[in-house]
Amino acid sequence: MLAYTQRMQRVFRVREPLKKAVRRQQQLKLLYKSKSRPAVEAAPQNGHPDPNVGAHPCRSPTHISSAHFFHTPTSTPFVSDSPSACDLGRLVVANRTLQHALLGVPYESKRQRQAADAIQHSPNKSSAVETFLLLAQSTDDGITTPTLRALSTALVRHQARELFGDPQAYHAALSAAVGSEDDRWRAIDAADEHVFALSQCRALGRYAEKGSRFSPSLGLTVEGADDDDVARVAHVLRQGRAGPFPVPTDVLADLAHLDVSWSTALRLWRRAGGPCGAGPPVEMTDRLMALMTGYRSGGIGSRPWQEALRLYERALDSGGAISLTTHTHALDALWRSADSFHRAHYNVAPVERERLWQAVMRVRAKVEDGCCCGRLRIAGPEGCAYMEGLIKASGAAGRWDVAIGLLSDMERTSGETSYRLLIPTPEAYAFAMAACNREGHAAHSEALWSMFELHYTLRSLHSEALLVYLQSLRCVVTLTTTVGEKVERLVQDGAGLDRPCTVACLQLLASQHVRTATRKSALAAELFHYYDSNAWLQQPLARRMELQSVFRSCYLVATSDASSDLMKRLKDHLTLTFGTDAPELEWFEDTKIYALHTTLDWKDALETYARLVERRPRHREKFLPIPVRQARHMLVQALLRCCHIAAHCGSGQDDRDCNLSSSFMLLEEDAQEKAREELFAIASRGVFEVRRLYAEDECNVPHEMLSELLLLEANYSPTRTQRNSGGVQAIHQLALGPAARITSNLIDQISEILSLSEAHLTSFLLDGHPMARDTALSAADAKRGKWQSTPLLERAYR
Repeated sequence: MLAYTQRMQRVFRVREPLKKAVRRQQQLKLLYKSKSRPAVEAAPQNGHPDPNVGAHPCRSPTHISSAHFFHTPTSTPFVSDSPSACDLGRLVVANRTLQHALLGVPYESKRQRQAADAIQHSPNKSSAVETFLLLAQSTDDGITTPTLRALSTALVRHQARELFGDPQAYHAALSAAVGSEDDRWRAIDAADEHVFALSQCRALGRYAEKGSRFSPSLGLTVEGADDDDVARVAHVLRQGRAGPFPVPTDVLADLAHLDVSWSTALRLWRRAGGPCGAGPPVEMTDRLMALMTGYRSGGIGSRPWQEALRLYERALDSGGAISLTTHTHALDALWRSADSFHRAHYNVAPVERERLWQAVMRVRAKVEDGCCCGRLRIAGPEGCAYMEGLIKASGAAGRWDVAIGLLSDMERTSGETSYRLLIPTPEAYAFAMAACNREGHAAHSEALWSMFELHYTLRSLHSEALLVYLQSLRCVVTLTTTVGEKVERLVQDGAGLDRPCTVACLQLLASQHVRTATRKSALAAELFHYYDSNAWLQQPLARRMELQSVFRSCYLVATSDASSDLMKRLKDHLTLTFGTDAPELEWFEDTKIYALHTTLDWKDALETYARLVERRPRHREKFLPIPVRQARHMLVQALLRCCHIAAHCGSGQDDRDCNLSSSFMLLEEDAQEKAREELFAIASRGVFEVRRLYAEDECNVPHEMLSELLLLEANYSPTRTQRNSGGVQAIHQLALGPAARITSNLIDQISEILSLSEAHLTSFLLDGHPMARDTALSAADAKRGKWQSTPLLERAYR
C-alpha cells in the first residue's frame, strides 16, 4: 500500500504542470478572444503579417495555428504595437510547456537541470555519482530520463578516458575520429562524444587491464572497481526515484560498459529484460559474456564459462540477430572450459579434447554458414578477435597445427593487408606459441616468435596471455635456449610485472636448464621486489602455497650461486615486515627441505629431514611445502646420490678426483680397506633409513632405489655371504616393483655380484616378472606371518 501511495504521488507531481498549463491556456484564450478580434481583422489590411510565422519559420502548422491563442495583435493593451522577441518568447515558452506535458515528457525543474549540467561537467566518476545521489535524496525533485542519460553519458566518457590512460590521447583520438579540420564539423556535442566513447569502450574493453578494489567485507581484493557506484545507482532506480517511466535499456547498457564484475553486469542484464518478457539487447548480452569469459588481471575474479555458454545457446534459440562478437565470446568460454592453460604440466584427457574440438567446429560452422542472421563478415577488429578466439580454443584442444594454420590465414605483414584487415593480435601469436610449447614443438614456437618480434613485444600482451605463454615455456626449457633471454628482458625493462607473471618467471629461473647473461640471484631479487609490490593473496591456503612456491624458486636460484646472499635478504625482509613468529617466516624456514635436492653429504641430508619432518608435530606436517611422502622420496634420492658420489669421488676433501670403484688396485691396502668400510657404512645406513621410513608404508617403497642401495652395500661387503645376500634382496625388491623400472645397469650389477648370466636374469626379471612378483609377495606374506595369501588383485596392483 505504501508503494502504491508513493507511485500515485509521483504521478500527481507529473500531472501538476499539465494542469497549470491547461488552466493558463484557458485564461489566455478567453482574454485574447474578447480583446483582440478587431485588431486581428485589421492586421492584414495594414500589411502586418502574423508575427508567429516570421518569428518561428521552423514550427509546424499545428504550432502556428495554436499560437493565435497566445499572441495578441498590436492593438491590444497588453502588447505593444510592435511586438518584441522577448514578449513572443514568453508566450512560446508557455506553449512548449503544454506540448511537453501532452507528449508525456517529464517536467524538469531548475534544480534537475542544474544537476544534469553538473553531472555532464563532472571531473570523474565518483563526483558524477555523488551529484546524482544528492539529486535522488531531494524530497521535491525526482530523477528524470534526461538526468539518467546525462549520468550514463558522463560515466562512459570517464571510462573511455581511463582506458586511454592520458586525457590528451583521448582528445587526440576524438579529433581524429572527426576527420576534418573544418569548423563546421569540429563542433562535437555530447551525443557525438558519447557515441565515440562507447565505441572505444567496446573496442578496448577486451584487452584492458581491469581495475581492482579492496572489499572490506571479504577482506581481500576483488574485481570490479566501479561495482559500488553502479550498485548505488541501481539502488536508487529500484526505489522508484525515476518516476513511473521505465529505465531506458541504453542507460543500463552504458552502466554495464564500466569497470564492473560479471555479477553486477548480470543484475543489469536481468533488469534490462523488462516486465513484458522482452529479452535484453544483443549489446548487453555481448558485454555480459565478455565479462564472464574475458581476460583476468592479476589472477583476480572468477569466470563462469558455463553460464556464458547458456547465454550463447539462449541467443541462438531466440532467433534474433547475433553479432560476430557473440560467437567470439562462445569460443572464449570453450577455451575456459579446457582448464589447462594455467597448469604447465597438465593435459586435458583425449576424450575431453575431442569434445572441445567438436564444439569449436560447431561454433565456426554457425559463423560461416550464417544459420542465424546470414553469413557474418569476418573483418576488422571483430574479425581479429574472432580469429584469436579460434586460435586459443584450437590450442586448448591440442590442435597446435590448426592454430598455426589459422594464424597463417591472417594478414601477418603489411604487404598482405587487404580489405579484411585481419591483422594478428599479440594474443593470437602468444596462444599459438603456447600451443606449440605444450606439445613440445619448440622449433615451430621459435619460428612464430621470430615473426612476433617484428611487430610486438612481450609487453604488448595482456597479463593473462603473458602468463599462459610464460607457463608454457616450462615444457620446453630443455629444448630451447632462449627462455632465459626472454625472462631477462622482462625483468630488466623496469616496467614491473603482476603477481602471477612474477611467480612464473621465478619458476623458470629456478630451472637448471635456463641460462641468463645476468646473475640469476640478481634477477630473482628484482622479481621478488616486483612480487612484493603487488597485493598478496589473503586466503590462507592460497597464500601459503604461492609463497612456498616463491621461496622454493628463490632457494634453488640461491643454491646455484655460491656467493649469493638472496636468502639472507629475504629472511631479513620477512622478519622486519611480519615479525619473528609470523607464519610467513615459518614457511620460509621450511623451504630448506629442498636442500635434499642438492646436498652432497648424507649426514646433512639426514639432519635436514629429521629437523624439518621428524621433529615437527604431527598436526603441523600439512604445512610443509611438499607432502611427507615426497620428502621421504627426496631423502632416499639424496642418500643414493651421496653413495654414488662417495663411490666415484671419495668421502674426503683431498681425494675428490680419484675413482675408487675403478682404481682400488692403485691404492695401498690400508687406504683400500678404509674406503671400502666407509662406502659400506654409507650404503648400510641408507638401507637402514629406507626400511625405517617405509616400515608402515610398504605400498610406497621405492623398490628400484632400495635395490640399488642393496647392490652398493653388497658390492662393498667384506664377506662373500653378505654379497650374495645383498644380491638376492636386490632381486626381491626388483620383483616387487614395476618391470618398467628395471634397467640393464641393475641387471649387470646383479650378474656381477651373484656370478649369474645376464640372459638368465633378464628372462627371470623382465620376461617372467609376473611370476617373480607373485613369488616375492608370497615370501613377504610368509615373513609377516600371514595365514592367508595376498588377494590376486592386490598382488597385481600393490
